[in-house]
Parts: sequence; structure tokens; C-alpha cells
Amino acid sequence: MSKHIDQTVAYAAAVIGGKYSDATAKFDESKAHMMDVADILSQGIITQFPDKF
Repeated sequence: MSKHIDQTVAYAAAVIGGKYSDATAKFDESKAHMMDVADILSQGIITQFPDKF
């Protein structure tokens, strides 16, 4: 989670600083990372409860 927080802070700093192109890139990085985390968590739940999926 610390990686995501660092990415979110970088995104916010870019927005506050008016660097909107950088902000967009940081947002995309952060979103991609959280999608990876969601995939990992989903796979864990599916593995734990295979009868439900």
C-alpha cells in the first residue's frame, strides 16, 4: 500500500503544481498498480473459496 500512497501523493503534488500532464501519468501509474493489487486479492479469494466461483 505504501507504493500506492506514494503514487497518489505524487499525483496530488503534480495537480497542485499545475503539471497536469505529469498528474495524468501519475494517476495512470497509480490506477494500474491498484488494478494489479485487486487481481492479486481476487485470486486469493477465489483460491480460498473455489466452490463459490
